[in-house]
Amino acid sequence: KEIFRVARKNNLLVHMDGARLLNATIALGIDPKEYTQYVDSTILCLSKGLGAPVGTMVVGSREFIKRVHRFRKMFGGGMRQIGYLAAAGIYALDHHVERLAEDHAHAKRLAEAISEFKSFKIDPNNVQTNIIYFDIIEGGMDSKIVVSKLKDKGVLVLPGSDRSIRAVTHLGVDKDDIEEVISIMKELFS
Repeated sequence: KEIFRVARKNNLLVHMDGARLLNATIALGIDPKEYTQYVDSTILCLSKGLGAPVGTMVVGSREFIKRVHRFRKMFGGGMRQIGYLAAAGIYALDHHVERLAEDHAHAKRLAEAISEFKSFKIDPNNVQTNIIYFDIIEGGMDSKIVVSKLKDKGVLVLPGSDRSIRAVTHLGVDKDDIEEVISIMKELFS
């Protein structure tokens, strides 16, 4: 609100990177309009969490969108025969927004299980959406080792740093998958 107020006072526009806006609003239980009322434009990623193959929407006033459309064409952006991808994006918006809460629940379950491992440190209360970070506290391991061991078992995670791991739950990960990951981690790290 304060940024918006200062911007207005100085005749400036406010843009918000809303790539994860829907994850945030689902986690907080609020309408996206509560965030976007204080910005002039935002983007909304349709592939992060929503399961569309590609796509990002730009949202703003009619005048702003006309300008964006013109600049997109000036800079060579655009694809022909794009309707099938637009349809996938519309489907994702119609069917996958509310189910983001499932991703959050899966991440919370995984975080709770990881918190019981002596090799790792995580506070499950800090997990609010579908992304979790956990620290490696065992001296003989680093993120490369953990990533490699999990990858060998079919579990894909990323190093957050030399001593931390980033894991993401999404549309392609269900409750059974989470339980399998937990089982694999018990096998590898208990």
